[in-house]
Amino acid sequence: MQSDLVQNGSVYDIEKELQDFDESKSGVKGLVDAGIIKTPPFFVVLESEVSCQPSPAHFHIPVIDLKGIHEDDVRRREIVEQMCKASETWGFFQVVNHGISKNVMEGMVQGVKGIHKEKNEVKMEYYTRDTKKNVTCTSNSLL
Repeated sequence: MQSDLVQNGSVYDIEKELQDFDESKSGVKGLVDAGIIKTPPFFVVLESEVSCQPSPAHFHIPVIDLKGIHEDDVRRREIVEQMCKASETWGFFQVVNHGISKNVMEGMVQGVKGIHKEKNEVKMEYYTRDTKKNVTCTSNSLL
């Protein structure tokens, strides 16, 4: 990543800005709550880095069916391969036949929404880049 660039005639240190953002532990909502009116440059992808090819008018989010994942090693490898491909090409996918009840999923969504409504002090307890933790609250892991 380029560590600094020229913005409005002055040098902008992206790495410092990212570090400050990360250390604030308040995420994007913290920026909004602070009243920012312009997207920070570290969130902006330069036009030269964006594909010029038009996006398809109709697209389908990858759907991965977990049926049979525990019954057959070949099927398990196929599913893992589908997940890898969808992650690499789309960045997300829908999972079906996972066996998780609708109530549990709705509770999880409410929990995620709830943590973002909490005060910064509460969110800071969970803000980490440590992917080994069971519960985290963080921003884009690529930053």
